Amino acid sequence: MSSAETITCEMARNEKRAVIKYLNLKGLTLNEISSDMKVVLGDNALSYATIYRWIAEFQRDRELTEDAIPLAALWSHAEKKMFSVSVT
Repeated sequence: MSSAETITCEMARNEKRAVIKYLNLKGLTLNEISSDMKVVLGDNALSYATIYRWIAEFQRDRELTEDAIPLAALWSHAEKKMFSVSVT
């Protein structure tokens, strides 16, 4: 396949992030990662700025590729557990 060809591919967000993490660890530059993802994913590729942000996250030792849980959601869950009363 030539570099001009585009394969349309659907990937979940965390899968795209895992690809960025892998390619960054492999030593590819931001431009190379962005270009490669555009060739493979076409219109479904992440933006240059988003790839930049994720590379920065992984370079700050972020391990996970999943979305972070908002603190409000954690608090809500903790409140429900703490204040739930079991009636027998």
